[in-house]
Amino acid sequence: IYDGNAASGEYDWDTFQEHEYLKAIEFGWTPSFARRKTDKIQLTYWDKDARDEAGASRGRGWAVSGSWQFGEQLLSFVRFGDSNGGGGVPADSALSAGFEYAVNRTQKWSLGAGWAQPVRRADGTRPDDEVVLETSYRFQLARNFSVLPDLQLLFDPANNPDESTVWVFSLRAILAL
Repeated sequence: IYDGNAASGEYDWDTFQEHEYLKAIEFGWTPSFARRKTDKIQLTYWDKDARDEAGASRGRGWAVSGSWQFGEQLLSFVRFGDSNGGGGVPADSALSAGFEYAVNRTQKWSLGAGWAQPVRRADGTRPDDEVVLETSYRFQLARNFSVLPDLQLLFDPANNPDESTVWVFSLRAILAL
């Protein structure tokens, strides 16, 4: 059970006392404790109360996801989720799949694809389905420091309906203390 109005990185007891919660339960399976981070299947159900101040209706949905390591170099994943469109979620349904390939001990390349059916707008219309292709390459520059350039291509982006395609580039630096 979580505070449905919580802001990431902030703690505010007042919003928790509004009794607008996000509840979730998850079941998972993994073949062994040693492979729990790579080889797993998970099923999640969630329910989020209506949030008066945010103007969000009650929402609920479920998701199933799985990942599997093939040998030393290839990690694959697939994920599907479905919702009733409430709770402030951006999509009624979404599907994604991809893989991560270990080029060597210090570098990993990943490629993924996703599809989403956006929720209806306030006027009842629904944006076109959104499709995304994404690739990234992680460079482990030191034992506790890595850099991850990432490139995404979005087709029919729901949050930018005037564009048919949008490119997004990001660069993350990860410092593990």
